[in-house]
Amino acid sequence: MDLPTFAEALDACGDRMLVNIEIKNIKSEAGYDPTMAMVGPIIAELRGRGLDAIDRWLISSFSWATVGACRELAPEIATACLTMVPVDGAAIERISASGHAAVHPYEAHVDATMLDGCHRHGLAVNAWTCNDPQRIVELAALGVDGVCTDVPDVALNSLGRPSPAGRPTWSTVGT
Repeated sequence: MDLPTFAEALDACGDRMLVNIEIKNIKSEAGYDPTMAMVGPIIAELRGRGLDAIDRWLISSFSWATVGACRELAPEIATACLTMVPVDGAAIERISASGHAAVHPYEAHVDATMLDGCHRHGLAVNAWTCNDPQRIVELAALGVDGVCTDVPDVALNSLGRPSPAGRPTWSTVGT
């Protein structure tokens, strides 16, 4: 079975889905590329889909350098910093000052203090990866802007929400 290309994956999302493009590029993983050669083609593909689609894309990475390169090359496309460690005030300030739109913390590290700090700095908080319906409800009650999950149907059901209608944008997440 062949894996879909990046363009085919975006096509499969249609125009009703928000797309978080996570760029895997950390030193400890196979395929690490310090030159970040993948950034240019990703940006070109996203730009090639037109300005009407720009607000549906969000590029994220655990690599500060990679997400920074995306921000520099395409400031019109929202970026997010993924983190495996708790996000403190200094990290929030650094992420905000760098122009990123969001923080993606590991769901177990999300608490009211971190959320308040991020929101005061204009950063969305999208917790990853939460598949537990009870925790999804807890995260929603805390005020997260989004939850990355492998089971969107379970997440929607746990929140008592039907599948969204219309065309979403990252600015409407959590509403």
